[in-house]
Amino acid sequence: MYLRFDFPDRVGVNVQQSVYSSQLVFGLRTLSDGNPSAVLSLCPCRNHDLRLRYTYDFLPSDIWILLQLQAVLGHGHYPVGQHGQVEVSLDASATIAATAQIPYYAATVGDGKMYGYSSVKCRPGINSQETYTTFQYGVGDHLATGIDLYTGPDCTYWGCLVRYGHGISKWLNIGGEIIPSFNLNDSFRFSYLTSGLYLNGAITSNGRLFWCTNTWWTINDGSADTFSNYEYLGYSIPLREGHSLTPMVGAIHSWKMDRDVDVAAGFYYAINSWTFYFWGNDLLKSHPRLVVGIDFAL
Repeated sequence: MYLRFDFPDRVGVNVQQSVYSSQLVFGLRTLSDGNPSAVLSLCPCRNHDLRLRYTYDFLPSDIWILLQLQAVLGHGHYPVGQHGQVEVSLDASATIAATAQIPYYAATVGDGKMYGYSSVKCRPGINSQETYTTFQYGVGDHLATGIDLYTGPDCTYWGCLVRYGHGISKWLNIGGEIIPSFNLNDSFRFSYLTSGLYLNGAITSNGRLFWCTNTWWTINDGSADTFSNYEYLGYSIPLREGHSLTPMVGAIHSWKMDRDVDVAAGFYYAINSWTFYFWGNDLLKSHPRLVVGIDFAL
């Protein structure tokens, strides 16, 4: 797989850093003096698309190129062709994926009720902000329908969803969700279909210690599908006036076994109908991924 650019002058490209798959930064230099004359950066979007932006002294404006990548660039210098073309070879060594950490439970919001959730995700020190917002309305005790909106550094996706949940017992609850999503930056083109399987239940008789697992299968238009799983253990701590604090710890992994297992941890604080979340993964890396969220049920 190759990435090719045409320039009116002979240039070379040097990979400056490729520390983790969610942010790849290049430096572009002229072969004559070696001074940087442009910067290229790859930023993650959902659906495993990366949007690349470059500015160059000889071009009249910025140009955006949408890349369908499933690779991590290696360090090194890549020479230029005879006609001012920069050609970068990509080694398919890993899949670039944006993961969510906050767990989903099997139950739906309930008949005639409205559920809303919004979160901001970031990696301190780099430009990789993401947001996710959803509103869902209960149609009966087990079914909900709604919409969601995902934004990345350079992408926006809108989805419509149907969600079902059923409580078999306090030890086992099962739910599922289907979400087709469309690219608002590309004439509302279909981009990916997400399906989720949610399982949770109590471990102790009082229900304070519990387990939760989410399985996600995403079918992408134009890139490889993803199949991942999140497993969590949580413990609910009751507080005054009906408030509660719930710390959780777990793991994120791909069923394709194409990336390392990642530890995720966080907590949420419930106040009546409102819940506040703080989550994270890649906690031992130089730029951990942090999530702050809020939801309500009215």
